[in-house]
Amino acid sequence: MKRALLVIGLTVSSAMIASCQPVTIVEDGASDFSIVHAPDAPPSVVAAAQDLQKYIRAASGAELPIVSEGPASEPAIILGEAAGIDVSDVPLEGFRIVTREGNVLIAGPDTGEDEHTPQGGTSAGTRNGVDAFLEQFVGVRWLMPTDVGDDVPEMRTITVPETDVTDAPFFLNRRVPYTQEREPEVIEWWARQRLGWSLYLSHGHSFRRTIPAEYFDEHPDWFPMFDGRRVPPTGRYKLCLSNQGLIEAFAQRVIEYFDENPERTSYSLSPSDSAGWCECPECRAMYETDPAGNLSVTPAVLRFYNGVAKVVAQKYPEKVLAGYVYAQYVYPPEEPIELEPNVFLVWAPSFDYGYTLFRPELQRTWERLAQQWMQVTDRIAYYDLPTSMSNEAGAPCPPGVEILQFLYPRLKQHNMKGVYVYGQPAWGTGAPTNYLLAKLAWDPDADVQALLDEFMQRAYHEGADEIEQMYAMLDSEVKRHFLENDDARYRLTPKIMEDVYARNFAEMERLYRAAEAKITDPDAKQRLQWLGWNLTVLHWNLRQFR
Repeated sequence: MKRALLVIGLTVSSAMIASCQPVTIVEDGASDFSIVHAPDAPPSVVAAAQDLQKYIRAASGAELPIVSEGPASEPAIILGEAAGIDVSDVPLEGFRIVTREGNVLIAGPDTGEDEHTPQGGTSAGTRNGVDAFLEQFVGVRWLMPTDVGDDVPEMRTITVPETDVTDAPFFLNRRVPYTQEREPEVIEWWARQRLGWSLYLSHGHSFRRTIPAEYFDEHPDWFPMFDGRRVPPTGRYKLCLSNQGLIEAFAQRVIEYFDENPERTSYSLSPSDSAGWCECPECRAMYETDPAGNLSVTPAVLRFYNGVAKVVAQKYPEKVLAGYVYAQYVYPPEEPIELEPNVFLVWAPSFDYGYTLFRPELQRTWERLAQQWMQVTDRIAYYDLPTSMSNEAGAPCPPGVEILQFLYPRLKQHNMKGVYVYGQPAWGTGAPTNYLLAKLAWDPDADVQALLDEFMQRAYHEGADEIEQMYAMLDSEVKRHFLENDDARYRLTPKIMEDVYARNFAEMERLYRAAEAKITDPDAKQRLQWLGWNLTVLHWNLRQFR
């Protein structure tokens, strides 16, 4: 079946294509090319060579040998350092693809095994280039993890127009968490989607790890005061952010961590989740009221970050101390607070979790706060779950096309340095969302609807129209529900189950069965079945409401 291919990431001018001779790697299923990399190439380059071999063979039937020792025969696809091309001006994780004298050269900045960038991350520039090459010139799409998730069109002849292109990600830290990312198949999918980080940030809730509860016996003043007395910590406890002894102790624990782990470049200062802020007079003096009339502890949190960072910088000025601005400290302080140069903020606008960014008033709030935080610091990254409803009920979460179209260009506009945006763990229903988030993490200006159209065509072949209709219907229905119900957030509630999924299940099933009747490709059938298994679970759960 012939399918239109959407070109992503690389730009080749029509004038260049018209005026230059192409390089034919495979002709009618046969090739004289080899794949070449240096004997001591980093693991990411070795993996890139293996991907090239695998997917060129899958598309064309031609088996290109991988050569890493001895004289390299030409013509060849030459990778990494062996390519001999200048990548000194290519940003970390970026790449350059060049055709030269009948060869194809692909290289980018690469960190070796156990090596890190100056900002504590890694760079797999050459592999990113190879995966972009396979998308651009071989038509490969990695829709979901495992080989079933690969869509590789037949291409008995593979021709590359002569060109010299460079590309790199906008964000320095690109993660789509909660996608079963510890599973080997998902790790591989992440790599092929060019997720990664040249800037490493540790930003998880760290209070309990850094200042354990047993410290209370000797230092009760480090812990929160309620009703005039210090209370032994339980659960997700907070700390007394105004206490100088606590700040010194916290900083010393951070220094000890770096002493014991010199290769680490970042430590989290983020408070524990939930409520329970200290009510001592010194802390309360720093608290404010946010624009919605609620408690804002942002000044206390930022001053705590600064106090710890200043002490740590005396020994480790180059290390990064990251911390959330989130929940009751999501609003900037009323008066400017200049941050220490080793503090890196991670803005998590918890008011927009779920699909609440469908609401115009929240979009306006988001815009206003983003602008305000960028006035506080340019050392800031982003954390969100804007298109996610946590559930184990088999309910497909819609991709939230309008939300993503609103969000990602603005993240670029406000110069966020990284994106940590929740995906979906259930790949049978969440693959469209995960695919969009991965593509937007590389290029926040990408056309969201075009990406979704492509995903549907490549994932479900003849059944694409029906499955895309189903997700579009869910997008529309979830938007309606969130506009009509101010209490809707990021959890799948019985109310959402009834108003969105029970209300539309018959149409969802009709569209699924129509797609099922059309699809002939075995992998597309399997992908659809993964969706169908989830719909079976959803149907069972909906019956419990009868």
